[in-house]
Amino acid sequence: MDQRLGRKKPKQRTPEYGFTTWSAADKATLQKTIDPLQNAFRKQPAGFLHSEATTLLCAPREEVYDRLTSFLSTCCMVSGLVLSAVAGAALHPLKAGDFADDKESVVEAFNVVASLTVATQFCVVLYSTFTLYILISSAHNPSAVYRALMHMQRWIGFLEFATFVPAMGTFGLIALAAYLHCGRTAGGIVLAACAALAVGFQAAFVAMCNKAFPYNSWAWATVASAAYPWLSPRVEKDARAHGELLLAQAKDGVLGALDKNNNYVIDAKGAAEESASRAELSPWVEGAIGPLQPTDLRLLVEQLLEAGLTRER
Repeated sequence: MDQRLGRKKPKQRTPEYGFTTWSAADKATLQKTIDPLQNAFRKQPAGFLHSEATTLLCAPREEVYDRLTSFLSTCCMVSGLVLSAVAGAALHPLKAGDFADDKESVVEAFNVVASLTVATQFCVVLYSTFTLYILISSAHNPSAVYRALMHMQRWIGFLEFATFVPAMGTFGLIALAAYLHCGRTAGGIVLAACAALAVGFQAAFVAMCNKAFPYNSWAWATVASAAYPWLSPRVEKDARAHGELLLAQAKDGVLGALDKNNNYVIDAKGAAEESASRAELSPWVEGAIGPLQPTDLRLLVEQLLEAGLTRER
């Protein structure tokens, strides 16, 4: 607080949030990540591994950090809930000797499914938490968040996948437990109900995503809906439109400083050329306004360049 004026001092604005420090490899990775939205739109058998990261990259600068941390936190919480619900089944496995001989194989199946589900969910909780720790401690501005996000695209996609599939395995545990502990009629009812609930909810979810989030539904087609969206011209059309909408939003975010001609292709100007421009402008700035601290000079020069207030001679 400025004691003389009685008001807060204005925050110093960083130049384009540090995008000028990105390497050529960073820019190439970003281009490859956003291309499926429009320039390289196609069927993606493994699209579920990067679809949410791709769409998160289109978030506005002031929102991308909160959205990414919320995503990782949600993965952690959902896996934690599943873990707490089924951990006992893995830590205290059923004994085959407590059941009839014809049910021993089912007992073994129950123990295996329970153990794999718990182990997978524990890994998701642990590693999503540590990913969140590192993100919070290291990503201090939107540029750093965008850069981290594009390099961890498959990682967060894998965390999402590892949350979804084992959680669905809980249906299997319920059906197996009913078969082991209930009579034939009750076991059959539970099995039919679990199958109906799983298929019904999944079908309703896919139908919703096909209309509300068509690009994400398109990318998840092989895992979530047996490639049904690929057979629907309407879903393909909507997915293309959704991708274009996301890219348009990205102009206010990750593409704002990297795509000056608005063609959704990262500008070809190299890091060496950018450094040369800064080196050429720095002496002129110091000559015009006087000596500056190195950091202040660098920030001011980058602000001038990124704001378009200079021109080549």
